[in-house]
Amino acid sequence: MLKRLDLKNLGPAPMLNAEFGERLNLLTGDNGLGKTFLLDVAWWALTGSWANQAAWPDPQRVGLPEIAFEVTGKNGLPGERITGAFSRTDQRWQMSMLDTPSDTLAIYARVDEGFSVWDPVKKHLKGSNKSGVPYNPLNFTQQSLWDGLEKSYDIRVDGTIFDYPRGSRVACNGLIRDWVDWRSKSTSDKTSAYESLQSVLAKLSPDPHTERIEPGEPVRVSVDDVREIPTINLPYGSTPIIYASAGMKRILGLAYLLVWTWYEHQQACHILGKQPVDNIVILIDELEGHLHPKWQRSILPSVLEVANILSNEIETQIIATTHSALIPASVEPQFDDKRDRVFIFDVEDNEVKLIQFDWAKFGEASSWLTSPVFGLHSDRSRESERVLEAGYAYMRGENMEEYPGLQTREEIHRELVRVVPGDDPFMVEWDYFIKKRERHMRKS
Repeated sequence: MLKRLDLKNLGPAPMLNAEFGERLNLLTGDNGLGKTFLLDVAWWALTGSWANQAAWPDPQRVGLPEIAFEVTGKNGLPGERITGAFSRTDQRWQMSMLDTPSDTLAIYARVDEGFSVWDPVKKHLKGSNKSGVPYNPLNFTQQSLWDGLEKSYDIRVDGTIFDYPRGSRVACNGLIRDWVDWRSKSTSDKTSAYESLQSVLAKLSPDPHTERIEPGEPVRVSVDDVREIPTINLPYGSTPIIYASAGMKRILGLAYLLVWTWYEHQQACHILGKQPVDNIVILIDELEGHLHPKWQRSILPSVLEVANILSNEIETQIIATTHSALIPASVEPQFDDKRDRVFIFDVEDNEVKLIQFDWAKFGEASSWLTSPVFGLHSDRSRESERVLEAGYAYMRGENMEEYPGLQTREEIHRELVRVVPGDDPFMVEWDYFIKKRERHMRKS
């Protein structure tokens, strides 16, 4: 598990520090302040490689760039502090230890619709001789996730690179083939994987009771594609997964990779004679991406529970970014301030800051929007917000120069009628104010 991350002279600010919760971590803040960047660095700390573009230091910034982090060791014991320095000569980041420190499974659901997977039991794998290159994480595009991923290897001898004699290896059969293969239940392992997939899909459904995702019968959909394509059964009918919506495809991909990562980890442990790990880190960029609000309200509580489907002994740490107020609202019943954290990227004095938010319940998503986590003045449209501010200022007798076009009662009333519902509480207050003023003027 990732315990702490400290960045110096790297990214959007001279210094960023985060002490993560052992279970759930939500990163919020405006676009462009560094949420995705922090996930990318967290992935590097866990795996020693970059899932996206490497974090290149700004050569104009004074001071040496540094990444320092701590991971939780085995049995939950604190691990040592590890630093990463950027070699300008080699143009790459180097850790202060020869081996990657993480002994945890890791999955990164990237914002580009791709995924990355890290399995620590494979990190010592080489090519066909002792000079082979080490294993690296698997980086999936959406297409390779569905259709399969081949991974090429090379052999490095005395600085010379040779192609691996047998060419590339199949690193992943892909969602489509594995889904159908697991469904055949030809072995106990595949039976277990398929049952886990069914359970994970049910848990990640928009509503497990009324809109449950259930695997259906595989079908052929094209004369020039000989594969059997899995289908999903929903209340409104059966759909081949290749025709599913963007939101549904992302959930299917996440469900598949959770099951596949654990299944392949068990297979690798069996071959290598090792014990399976007992923890998994899940990084998710824009958790709510492509999801309807009713799904946004259920997705994070579901992900928190889903690892237990794979094994009762797995501890899960989630680090996720979000722009949706429904996400923190959805986990109010499950939030544990001893194990969970919320972080806000903000700008103070023209400098980006990462602030740990002191947890509080706000109830409705609209209240979360106006909380310090999202920082809106109101949950209304900008036009409604502006005219209400002008209306309140007018009723308080303030100077109206800062409200061009809304400086008189008539201008404010005309805009109120245009953008604010007639039964809005403010309209009642405004109507009472106008009538009271008119009565006062008649008496005068």
